[in-house]
Amino acid sequence: MPRTTPLLLAACAALLLPLSACGGDDPAEATSTPSVAASASPIAVATPAVPAGFPDAPVAVTSTAVDGVTLEVYRALRSGDSVTLAFAARNTGAEQANLGQRLGSDPLHTDASGVSLFDPVGLKRYLVLLDSAGGCLCSSNAVWVEPGEHRFLTATFSAPPADVDSVTVETPIGSLPAIPLTEA
Repeated sequence: MPRTTPLLLAACAALLLPLSACGGDDPAEATSTPSVAASASPIAVATPAVPAGFPDAPVAVTSTAVDGVTLEVYRALRSGDSVTLAFAARNTGAEQANLGQRLGSDPLHTDASGVSLFDPVGLKRYLVLLDSAGGCLCSSNAVWVEPGEHRFLTATFSAPPADVDSVTVETPIGSLPAIPLTEA
């Protein structure tokens, strides 16, 4: 046997030995929790059905640029340094409505990142807040709305100053003025 063969076999064994530990049934691995920071994609925010404590009726309704779809604002709830907007897209038409990217901040987003709050007195616009991965703190599944369906959505913003008691809700498909800010 040539002298290099044992060295080559030893080198291969040294390379393969660490791989033999992969794929085992180590209980510590099975119960470990994945790190949030390891995720490269934005965190999706599930759209709630009708959340507990959700008002029975909207405070404002407007028609939109999408045929048969109205926007309904249920509340803008101030809690500390943030405001959470609870709103819905309602399909009053007879056909399925495609909101697609119409509520997003650009054509690649199928979320509510294009919604903003506008303070008409202070002349300041408040954009949807982002999480640590760059995803919006907003609903992300507002694509199709069936006839008669309400698609409940949320979006979270930095809170305007305490003396601001109402804002205009602006979306790419319609605006709703004078929405009261309620305290949590």
